[in-house]
Amino acid sequence: MAGRILSIILLCTVHHSIQAQNKISADEAVRLSLERHPEAKSAALKTERNHHLEKSSINLPNPEVLMESTTGNYQTLGFLQSFDFPTVYTKQHAIARQQTAMSILSNSMSNAEVEAQTRLAYLDAQYFQQQKALLQDRDSIYKAMSNAASRNFAAGEADAMSVSYAQLQHAEVARQLNQCTADYESSMEILNGLTGISTPFDIEVMKEMRPESGIENDTTAIRNSLFIQYAQEQNRLTEKQLSLERNKALPGFVVGYLNQAESNTPFDMRIRAGITIPLWWWQYSGNIKAAKKQVEIAEQEAALRMQEVTIQVRRLNSDYKKFKSSLNYFEAEGLQQVNALLTNSQRLFEAGSIDYINHLRNMNDAYQQQFILLETLRNLNKTIIQLNYITSK
Repeated sequence: MAGRILSIILLCTVHHSIQAQNKISADEAVRLSLERHPEAKSAALKTERNHHLEKSSINLPNPEVLMESTTGNYQTLGFLQSFDFPTVYTKQHAIARQQTAMSILSNSMSNAEVEAQTRLAYLDAQYFQQQKALLQDRDSIYKAMSNAASRNFAAGEADAMSVSYAQLQHAEVARQLNQCTADYESSMEILNGLTGISTPFDIEVMKEMRPESGIENDTTAIRNSLFIQYAQEQNRLTEKQLSLERNKALPGFVVGYLNQAESNTPFDMRIRAGITIPLWWWQYSGNIKAAKKQVEIAEQEAALRMQEVTIQVRRLNSDYKKFKSSLNYFEAEGLQQVNALLTNSQRLFEAGSIDYINHLRNMNDAYQQQFILLETLRNLNKTIIQLNYITSK
């Protein structure tokens, strides 16, 4: 729909399009950014790191190897091995797996952020390129009118005010064109930096995007958002950490082998076994209470994240409806009114019914509506990109 609207506007500016060696789509730009962006790489490495850490979650203390003379007559070897209550290690492994799951979610969140950043940069480049094309046509028309006004003034067919106004309008358009050109070059440099493309390339014409989800306050999309899922997983992690602290307060075990009697002592009499008693309860109690508070903190943070995402989605939904309504207006009647204004003003000007000043004012009003349409489409697509990012799954 919006692509058809803009094709009407830009029909007279096709000759300004830059013919590059290749054309890169927004999807291709995102793919290239994900391949080289440091944040995406870092998130993937963190996931690999957590996979390795799962193997070290069952971390037994190093055994003690002893050489001593218990009787004073000879030296004997022995060893001692202590370990916590078995459930401690299962809890530690569960926490390690939970952290890995969270790192996978974090990786997806980083990729979603890189994608949104790239799509916004691509959108800016599209906007400034098409605005530049409109300004180039406007500059060409205004330059011709300024020159015509000067010639008519020399022939006595136009007054000095008309010449000055025409020159002023052309100078203003030229200023806007220079500024827009700088903005376009800057946006392309940003896009080059994100994608890693060093050779010249062209981009697609800006068209209306479609939201993936979230319109009409889709509660399912909000609930399935990566940000909400991550907050929920963080809550589960704190619950597992609380369970671990409680299990740490259980007795541990000690086993060993040491001959503390004569050298002919039977083997079974050399075995040592015992338990560790969690006698200093206050240190376990403090850790458990702190873990409980951490669970409460995570619950509040999850609730806060849900509130923030819901507010953002509602705001973006409102913006989407606002910009979509404006776009529908331009398609239904706005462009026809713009074309009618340009046509009627040109006819009256050629008939001598209006002067340069009024004709240029009419043209300014018509061009301004074209720029508003372009800005509306940009804002609509920007809203959709942000909405897709917030509700990404």
